[in-house]
Amino acid sequence: LSNITWSCVATGGALCPTASGSGSLDVLVPSLVNGGLLTYTYSGSVLGSPASITNTAVVELPADTTLEDSNPGNNSASDTNLLDALFRNGFENAAVSAPAGSLYLLNALSVPDKVAIVVATLDDRNGEALRVYARKLDGDLQCALATRDSSGALRLAAWQSHSSDPWLNWTARPEANGWSLVGAELR
Repeated sequence: LSNITWSCVATGGALCPTASGSGSLDVLVPSLVNGGLLTYTYSGSVLGSPASITNTAVVELPADTTLEDSNPGNNSASDTNLLDALFRNGFENAAVSAPAGSLYLLNALSVPDKVAIVVATLDDRNGEALRVYARKLDGDLQCALATRDSSGALRLAAWQSHSSDPWLNWTARPEANGWSLVGAELR
């Protein structure tokens, strides 16, 4: 990955040691209250065309602590995502072909708990213009937009909670060889 950025959201009385950053994620969490949760969102551009991308998270106690980890074998977890195949059924890839439009995010309703997945993509004359990610966190359906920036990379915006079925609304402008996305919002 390149152009990596990350952010932290704390719930349940936890505190993020750093709200956001770029590059590799390596932070020291001074304390984490019982029931607290730190959710890190990691974003970057894929280099090349790998068949899959694997992310591994490792949690370990500092060497100078008086606490001991009774089960160090459960301190890491990996997530592997297949490029352009995971949770896709062929209906998600809509094309911008009008000055405005809406897309019902039906796939967002069946996302697994605590796993962010792509539920929709939108293409314009310049290629992939945005992705919609969805996740459930403590039973709460959340969606986030990743839109193309001026360099052509997709950048993830903040997660939004949805109490009803989510929709994507977009606007576009006509150009010589098709339509270019101007804006998008989740509702």
